Amino acid sequence: MELDNLKKSWDDMAESMDALSAKLAENANIAILSKKSDVRSRMLRRAYTGCAVTAICLMAMASYPLWSPGGLPQLWVSLFSVAIAAGLAAEVYITGCIKRLDIYKSSNAELTSRVARIKKSRRNFEIWADGIVVAFFIWLSFDAINIRDALLFWTFAATGIGLGFIIYRRDVADFDEIANWCKR
Repeated sequence: MELDNLKKSWDDMAESMDALSAKLAENANIAILSKKSDVRSRMLRRAYTGCAVTAICLMAMASYPLWSPGGLPQLWVSLFSVAIAAGLAAEVYITGCIKRLDIYKSSNAELTSRVARIKKSRRNFEIWADGIVVAFFIWLSFDAINIRDALLFWTFAATGIGLGFIIYRRDVADFDEIANWCKR
């Protein structure tokens, strides 16, 4: 009789330990998913901010002839407006890709491949955008009327490249964080 009671209590304790283990694993998964969601929302906020700043720059450059006539030639305004519009289109595309990341329903392999595609798109966008902007500012600095304007254009180019690099490094760190979670 005592042996049966002992066996029954042992089985009950084993079941409760299994239930507790499953509950702890579920809580750990919820914590990981909420942290992934936090990274995704941080990336989305950064992408939305980038889109807003680029849209404001595009509107300012497109309206440049109205508020500063005679400053830059119309060709330069058009070139910068086209470059900014292309950058805005790329940022909207990348934002859409980040928005489509479904961390709750996607498998780790799907999530990792999507993150890799977004990282590749973002890298290509940064390389092309920085290259085009540097080329424009170098061309414009040689086309400048005085040395002060040339220095101003070089300052804009260096500042833009520096800020672009900082934002790129943050995005890559966030994408790497998601990819590392997917490998677990």
